[in-house]
Amino acid sequence: GGAMFTEGWWTRAARWTLLGSLGAFSACVGLLLVALVQTDLRIDYVVRYTEKALPLGYKLAALWAGQEGSLLLWGLLVALVSAMAAFGLKRLERVDRNVAVATLAAITGFFALILLFAANPFALTSGAIPPDGRGLNPMLQDLAMIIHPPILFIGYAGFTVPFAVLSAPDLDASQYRDRIHPEASGAATIARLLADLSAPYLMPCPD
Repeated sequence: GGAMFTEGWWTRAARWTLLGSLGAFSACVGLLLVALVQTDLRIDYVVRYTEKALPLGYKLAALWAGQEGSLLLWGLLVALVSAMAAFGLKRLERVDRNVAVATLAAITGFFALILLFAANPFALTSGAIPPDGRGLNPMLQDLAMIIHPPILFIGYAGFTVPFAVLSAPDLDASQYRDRIHPEASGAATIARLLADLSAPYLMPCPD
């Protein structure tokens, strides 16, 4: 059933496409961070989640304060682990490796499509540009707000690689431990554990 994945040219193209996607996601994150730090109120996301008087740390954290920015950060991390895995999966047979790369490319492309058509973080402010932004939700202005979401997204993105490897047609449960990408699996597990440990700090204190 894996005959269609034995050709190598499209797999090489998928690898370089993943690398290009990583560059594109990195550029978008960098541009949005600049807009947040400079309080560029021409962008609707900046208006909704920051203001001129907001401290620098919270302006940076505003990147993942809303849906659009969170998806952008998540997409960047998925593109990062996907590009690393696409060039580093050496333990798999050729067909299995090609299936994994194709799966990673499809997931990365899915994030790109969402950001382009459903959750564009660079949508312009409609109407007159306001004199200042609405600011970050006070409940989110906390150290846990800065550290928890990125760790959680690292965990989510890290599990993308094991999922892609398990999509291989000839991989069964007995081969999982030997042929899975151990670095990605271990990093994702640690990130998820850290996120769980920091989660209680996000809970409101009882009166």
